[in-house]
Parts: sequence; C-alpha cells; structure tokens
Amino acid sequence: MRALLKGVPLILVFLLIFMVTSQNFNRVAKALGWHMHYGDLPMSLLAIIGLSLMAMVGLSETFRGAFESVKTVQFDAARSLGMTNLQTIRRVLIPQAFPVALPMIINMLINLIKGTAIASLISVVEILSTATQAASSNYKYFEAYIATAIIYWLMTIVIERAAVLLEGRMDKKTRRA
Repeated sequence: MRALLKGVPLILVFLLIFMVTSQNFNRVAKALGWHMHYGDLPMSLLAIIGLSLMAMVGLSETFRGAFESVKTVQFDAARSLGMTNLQTIRRVLIPQAFPVALPMIINMLINLIKGTAIASLISVVEILSTATQAASSNYKYFEAYIATAIIYWLMTIVIERAAVLLEGRMDKKTRRA
C-alpha cells in the first residue's frame, strides 16, 4: 500500500476515494445494517481519509529513515545493560530518532495543510474554496487569492516557529544529557 500511494498525487487519491465511496457506500452501509446514505456522509471526512493516507505514507518514510539513523551499537549497549526491547525503543531509539525525524514531520505537516486546497475538488469547503466563493459575488478574485496566500503563509510561519522552538528545547535536553 505504501509503495502504491508513494507515487500517486494527492489529487488522484481524493478523486479515487470520492469515486469509490460514491459508488459503493450505500451498498456497504446496507450490508452492515447502517441507516445512513452516501448523501449523509460529510465530504470533509473523505478529505480527512485522503490526507491521512498521504500522512501515513510520509510518516512511514520519515520514521524509517530516522530509525535507520540510530547506530546498531546503541542497541547492543542497551542489551548489555539488560534493557528489554520495549525499554530500548522507549529510552534509546525514540529519543535519538525523533530529533532526526522532526524537520521532515514539520515539512509533511506544512504540505498537508497546503494539500487541503485540493480537497475543494470533492466539495469540501476550505480556505481556497471559501475565497473563490466570496470572490464570485464581487469578482475580486485576485484580492481573494492574495488573502488566501497570506493565510497559508501565516499558518506556515506559525508552524515553522513552533518547530524551531521545539527543536531548541530538544537540543537543550540532548546537550544536558
């Protein structure tokens, strides 16, 4: 699944989820005994599923690389101290892998936020589609899109600043240890 989704654009994931759900939801809901129809399903749920699938792929790659950055000598040292596998993961692997993974996690979070703009294709009302709807009443599309760009830019700045603070705190802890 990871290899399949890794090479597929987010827009295609949204469209596939939308098409499969629209054609099969009523049949599956009836088989499961649910009293729900496709029209009752919020489109934002489909967007969340698509973004979650893409986040899952990105996080698996991020943590795979971060875990591989931890030297095997660390595991041998933990074993020689008598640590169990769970203790080794909690006390050795995660503290060393998480600082390596954090910049990639933040980058993926920013890309997911920007990817929400694509969710408007499946009738999800988000920042970009709201700006388009507002601009359709007064034909000021340029101003609406500039305002939307500023909102995305500000969200990205807030996330980046929070990441810098978190990295700084983690760096102090590792220097102290």
